[in-house]
Amino acid sequence: TALTFTGLNLVQGTAAKGINFTANTGAAGKTSNLLNWYEEGTFTATLGGFITDPTVAVTTTGYYTRIGRQVTVTLAFNNVSTVGGAGAVLVRGLPFTPAISAIGAINISGFGSAPGVAYVGAGSTTFSIYDAVNNTNISIVAGVGRYLVTTVTYFV
Repeated sequence: TALTFTGLNLVQGTAAKGINFTANTGAAGKTSNLLNWYEEGTFTATLGGFITDPTVAVTTTGYYTRIGRQVTVTLAFNNVSTVGGAGAVLVRGLPFTPAISAIGAINISGFGSAPGVAYVGAGSTTFSIYDAVNNTNISIVAGVGRYLVTTVTYFV
């Protein structure tokens, strides 16, 4: 049998309740069979430096999707000025605080030649950019025409 909704929405009536999949046999180590969160939205991301931020604030609109505990964010700083910035590259303003650390793909231009990854630390709504070869912070390079594009998935 199937339940069909025509012209209606199924509305969650109580927080932390959702679709329960306990009829499925879970893998060893499963922690939940309950899907109780779905959300899409935008957030404001700010590009800065660990020592000083750029003289003029550098912000962009990021996009996120949260399904259960999994959050995926996408953002792009295109052709921005980092004049006045110093120290490790930081991106602030993630929409949810990660429970565990995660690494995401990144495309950068104007921050040196090292291939980078986005590193999201547990408990922080800020992430940094790491040199993927040497596992060190990539520093903000003060100047114009800088690009940073990333998609990061993490868990809350």
